[in-house]
Amino acid sequence: EEQPALFQAVFLADGVVARADVVEYAGDGQWDIVEVKSCSETSTAKYHYDVAFTCAAARRSGVEVRKAVIVACASTWRVGEPTEARFRRVDCTREVLGGMGALSTIDPPRRDESDPLPQGSIAEVLEKTGNRGRSWTGVPELDASPRAQAESHCKKCPMFKECVGANLTHPLWELPRISARRFAQLSEYGLEVTSVPSDGLSKAQKKHWDCVNQGRTIIDQRALSRELSGVRLPVY
Repeated sequence: EEQPALFQAVFLADGVVARADVVEYAGDGQWDIVEVKSCSETSTAKYHYDVAFTCAAARRSGVEVRKAVIVACASTWRVGEPTEARFRRVDCTREVLGGMGALSTIDPPRRDESDPLPQGSIAEVLEKTGNRGRSWTGVPELDASPRAQAESHCKKCPMFKECVGANLTHPLWELPRISARRFAQLSEYGLEVTSVPSDGLSKAQKKHWDCVNQGRTIIDQRALSRELSGVRLPVY
């Protein structure tokens, strides 16, 4: 579905990552990269390479970039002044995307792999940092997500049942008042209550452990009697 604009869109490809302030859809599969800077409309030139890097990441990600725009946010603007005086759109497409623009300096096309890497280019940085052919973190790209590490606080995560809690009948997290340290110790046996030993469990934890391992409900008759004695008839 075509959207008029995306905010804080992230581009990640070929070892390069960038986040654009705004990406505006221009139609026909083309997009405009917009960066918001605290400056005057006459001092945007110092941000051309910043915008060019974002455009490079977008193009490497398969995005067809039509224009490069800087929105100058005047730091001298005060409440009560006209809003149009605060934001000025500056079209810097020629300075960024043009034949001799900033993009041609930081991410120029290479005719042959044997060509020397241009100084200051993205390719040179990736080569010198050893990230060529790697992800932006420097770690080789993976075909699948890495295995999650089970922690005591995982139970509160909305993705619990799709992550470390998947396919568990009685997760270790069911044990009442289990500390992070104790969880780490018990999780070495497994993440099911039935897989951990009862040694060292608190009274409440041992009671839950018994319920699960014996497969039956254990009723605290004294506690039940105490609660029921407070009920006054008739009960509606």
